Amino acid sequence: MTNFNQLLEQYVFAMATQVIDQLETSEQDQLIKLFASINANPLPTNEQLPVETALSPVEDPDCPLIGTDLAFKKTNRKALRLSQDRRVARNNTQTAYKKRLIALQQGQIDSALANIDRMKQLIQRAELHIVCGYRRTTLLRKYQSIIDGYVLFIAKLQMLQQKEINRLL
Repeated sequence: MTNFNQLLEQYVFAMATQVIDQLETSEQDQLIKLFASINANPLPTNEQLPVETALSPVEDPDCPLIGTDLAFKKTNRKALRLSQDRRVARNNTQTAYKKRLIALQQGQIDSALANIDRMKQLIQRAELHIVCGYRRTTLLRKYQSIIDGYVLFIAKLQMLQQKEINRLL
């Protein structure tokens, strides 16, 4: 005869396998911890209870006992293992996407820095070769405003990149 602890474990395991994929990561961890804690503090079994309070399962041919056969236990364990594997695969995919995003952001930062260097070269050229005051001033202001835009773009991109790096850790 199956004792109460085993029945409780089978019930919680069956419930956990049904809902674990629908939960957030933190809630999945709590559910797994709950499942692990069931055997940590065993409850008194039917054999330890007084005779008049001990319950025996009623066998009905139309409704077999849940969790009594070995195949049911194996499928429950397999389902929980598969859901854990799916969660690990999903986390690995998300990590790969975040790493790719960080690499793309770094490429954009490098490109913006190269453009700033080009604009500085254009400023130097304009200072050396353009004599006319109005045209020179206009070009220098335009080039400087472009540089300022790139600096602002880089600052925002670095902030986003740092946020993604912090999420990875």
